[in-house]
Amino acid sequence: MEIVRFLLGEYASRPDAIDMRTLLGSIEAQLVDNLMSRPMWDTANEADRIYVKETASRYISGIVASIRHPSDLPATKPSAV
Repeated sequence: MEIVRFLLGEYASRPDAIDMRTLLGSIEAQLVDNLMSRPMWDTANEADRIYVKETASRYISGIVASIRHPSDLPATKPSAV
């Protein structure tokens, strides 16, 4: 998961935090929409297909939500040596 989070963060990296969040929101929406509209597992029943798609969508949303813009991070204080 860390590699996917890193790649998405690097791809969406923008100087402005709002621009970055907007792009990440768009990417998340596209991924979830694609996942939910994709036909999967013809042999599974409808409840199982919905459960798997919703679980995968939550996973995607969790990854995207964990990506922070540098301005969102707390400022680090230099350590006294």
